[in-house]
Amino acid sequence: MKKQKLLMTIVLLIFLFVVSASVGYAEMYQKPGYPDYAPNGVPDFDQKQDNWKNAAGQWCYCGPVAVANSLWWLDSRYESRKFFNPVPPPAKSDHFPLVESYNPAWDDHDPQNVIPFVDDLAVMMGTNVAGTTNVYKMQAAIDKLLKDKGLDTVLYEKTLKKPTFGEVEAEVEKSEDVILLLGFWRYDPYADKWYRIGGHYVTVAGVDSINGLIKISDPFFDTPFDGTYGINHGTSYDSSTHNDAKWLSHDIYAVSTTHVSPGGLWELPEYHDESRITYDGTTLDPLDVMEMVRDNFYKQNVPAEFVTYQEPDPTQLPEITEVEYAVVISPRFVPTGVNKYMLIALALVCLALGAVMLRRPLRGYFMKA
Repeated sequence: MKKQKLLMTIVLLIFLFVVSASVGYAEMYQKPGYPDYAPNGVPDFDQKQDNWKNAAGQWCYCGPVAVANSLWWLDSRYESRKFFNPVPPPAKSDHFPLVESYNPAWDDHDPQNVIPFVDDLAVMMGTNVAGTTNVYKMQAAIDKLLKDKGLDTVLYEKTLKKPTFGEVEAEVEKSEDVILLLGFWRYDPYADKWYRIGGHYVTVAGVDSINGLIKISDPFFDTPFDGTYGINHGTSYDSSTHNDAKWLSHDIYAVSTTHVSPGGLWELPEYHDESRITYDGTTLDPLDVMEMVRDNFYKQNVPAEFVTYQEPDPTQLPEITEVEYAVVISPRFVPTGVNKYMLIALALVCLALGAVMLRRPLRGYFMKA
């Protein structure tokens, strides 16, 4: 009998663990920080530096920068796993090859390494030539990078078209790194047609499924330092300041699952029309934000299926910001396809096994000594 009760106790502990894992996080899940070197979570590198512009004068490196945020965080994560005593730059310490130094004089996570790293990614994605980033060229570049560095048995990439918020939430909470392609849309009631003004890449830094919030590292905008709309580390918006990964702005937005445009299945309704965004330290009013989104991202980062939706009038302003794609970089050893419903089913199986082992009602287990 003692052996049976011990087994039942183990089963109940598994049951409680599975249920707790299945209900999600009660507050914002923040991707963790690592000492070498993403001390405050996912970095927030800036695309507005080193003349990363296209022929139209638009800052166009949001794709390579969003991927750099992701790969830098993953490299920092594995650095902490591979080396028992990770140390931040300027000390040189590199035990994982995902991000490597471009100069023997500095560490792979040195602020000076950001620009050549982003430049490399831009070449691999063709951004430096096209002046825009195709999401499938981004996918191919990540696949090639992992293979070239011998890490395709450790990490892999997958691309989700029109992901749900639940899918993105699940990937982030499993410690996968997620890059989102945001699409800016407007509806013309006279033509009864949707138009896509442009697109922009960001990196997910956290999620809150209970309150319907998402936290992002945005290569173009930041939220104010007062902390009302995000988490800020540092007191400077200078683009090069964020090349030190400890200085960042994690911007928090509400999520709406109201599906209106052809772009995706959920939107960030506050992204383009709130007086909550700063551009190099200047707080913008809603019209400023919409005009900046239009001017800098007009016809940018267009997936093939949305080419026919491109806005012909460069003076029009965006109305909707929808999530069109998620590019996910995952460890291979993490089980895929596991969702909350599967975990709940596993919990019920654990209870059933416990009942079988005791060969008596569960109520008797709790009522008898």
